Amino acid sequence: MIPIIFHWIVLDLGCGPGLYVKKFAETGAKVKGIDLSQRSIDYANRYIKAGHENIYFTRMNYLDIDYAESFDIATLIFYDFCALNSTEQNRLLDKIHRSLKSNGVFVFDVVTVNRESSESTSISIRESGFWSPDPYVEIMNTFIYEKPRTEGTQYTIIAEDGSINIIRLYHRLFEMAEVQKLLNDHHFKVENIYNNLKGEPLTENSETYGVIARKAKKL
Repeated sequence: MIPIIFHWIVLDLGCGPGLYVKKFAETGAKVKGIDLSQRSIDYANRYIKAGHENIYFTRMNYLDIDYAESFDIATLIFYDFCALNSTEQNRLLDKIHRSLKSNGVFVFDVVTVNRESSESTSISIRESGFWSPDPYVEIMNTFIYEKPRTEGTQYTIIAEDGSINIIRLYHRLFEMAEVQKLLNDHHFKVENIYNNLKGEPLTENSETYGVIARKAKKL
């Protein structure tokens, strides 16, 4: 959607193992990836950074970034923005605005209220999986909250020894007007909204938005 110019400096927030960092770097851009997971950063440094002098990885919470007009583009990919509460969203947008150079671009995606969500419960028995390399029972409960519309998922993981671990994840579901107002309030100008970050055309039933917003001057 936005061609990465070879001399640009890119900030990839929540970079995980660095898959998108690598793609950006292959254009010749200088790319900094930030993630809270030490395991992801270790993997990225070992397998992604090798052979790329224009890639840098840092382990930190991206809510704590403190850069000043350092980047041409900031990215937040795979609906990370939806997992933040309102206070965190506002904080992050302020920090991204400060980190971007004049006329810099923020690229991110969100899940919309069009996604068909319903409350449900499912039970799975696994020999191994995402939550553990050992056998476990997974009980997944999905809840829907209104004002603001949010999808909550609770995973109850029961290990062979009977121990129980509960993980709760929340995703805010956005209307387009909410996205636009939030960005405007933090001095970004929305340039384009797509169906996703592949740049597919938006439809009235789009379940995700890929958003391109440009840094505007504070009045």
